[in-house]
Amino acid sequence: MGGPLKIAFLIVCATLGLGLFISNIGRVWKVICNSIFGMLALLVANLITSPFGFFIGINAATCLVCGFLGLPGFITLFLLKLIV
Repeated sequence: MGGPLKIAFLIVCATLGLGLFISNIGRVWKVICNSIFGMLALLVANLITSPFGFFIGINAATCLVCGFLGLPGFITLFLLKLIV
């Protein structure tokens, strides 16, 4: 590939990559916000239930479960903790 052709190819690839990133940034932002709210919900639940010896670890996996699934994911985590 020649110099100008290589530069044109890189510009096209960069433009397409940036376009895909910008079109999905709303979804990424929503997952991040929901995961933060999931973490806060787990924190509050742990504060309430820790005197009874019942708590769920707050880590990336549990926050993402709460972020992706919302309240059903939150309830599922607590039910799994009861079973296991």
